[in-house]
Amino acid sequence: MPGTNKPLIDELGGAIAVHKLRIQQQRIHATELSADPKQQKHAEARLAAMTAGLVKLQEFRKRLVLKKRAMLRARPSSRNSMRRP
Repeated sequence: MPGTNKPLIDELGGAIAVHKLRIQQQRIHATELSADPKQQKHAEARLAAMTAGLVKLQEFRKRLVLKKRAMLRARPSSRNSMRRP
């Protein structure tokens, strides 16, 4: 069923938006720690991990969307099913 992935795609879209917001907040936090190099390095490492996680979420969502589109294209329409070869 092509529509079954829509709730998951929508949920991933929301999770991606929240993740982007958290990355922005972490970026601000990392720049505020410029006085303490050790903490800043830790914050930057966390920011890098968060960014990598965002990329994975976006890639997963992209795959689901492409899969859904492929399923929609593969579905025979009612007009085509009535044609003779």
